[in-house]
This record gives sequence, structure tokens and C-alpha cells, in this order.
Amino acid sequence: MSLFDRLRRFPQESEVKAIADQVASRARHDVWQRVCGRVAAMGTNEARGYIRARAKAVVAREIEIALAQTRRVRNVMRERVTELANELVVRAVVSQSRVMQPVVEPVRRAV
Repeated sequence: MSLFDRLRRFPQESEVKAIADQVASRARHDVWQRVCGRVAAMGTNEARGYIRARAKAVVAREIEIALAQTRRVRNVMRERVTELANELVVRAVVSQSRVMQPVVEPVRRAV
């Protein structure tokens, strides 16, 4: 890839990141509502996979809305927006689930 190609691609990548951030912030709540009851009992890797599977439809819907509003993004960039938005949503929801995870108090008994 030449220097010119890299310079031409940079504005597109920043636009992709901005759209992915927008999509992720809009999808985060709906994804959390879908998974909040189940992920507390899961390990981190299991929760990531579960969240990724449940987030796919929500993120796809939000991407369609965002891309309808922003016609500058070509279909070639759609895959990158989808990947990035999915990863952002998964990270956010996993971290939220770990913060919201109930702490189990140890049972104290008199000795």
C-alpha cells in the first residue's frame, strides 16, 4: 500500500470509528436488557460469547439506522463498522455485567 493510499484511507477509518461509537452507544442499553439476567452467573469468556450472540441483531438494526442517516459510508466500510461496533458493545456490556455482579457475602457463624 502506498503512502497516498494510506492517507486517503485515514479519514474513512476515523469516520468508521465515529459511526461505530454512535452505534455502540445506541445499542448498549438494548443489549444489556437482553442479557442482564443470564450473564451474572457466567464466566468472562462465556459471557462474551453470549453477549456477542445476543448483540448481533441489535447492532445490525442500529447500523442500518446510522447508515441511512450517513450516506457517505460505502458498503465496503459496513463490515468494518459492524466489527468495531460489535466489539465495543461486547466490551461495554461485559464490563457493566462485572460491575453489576452481586457480591455474595460469606455466611458467618458464631464459634
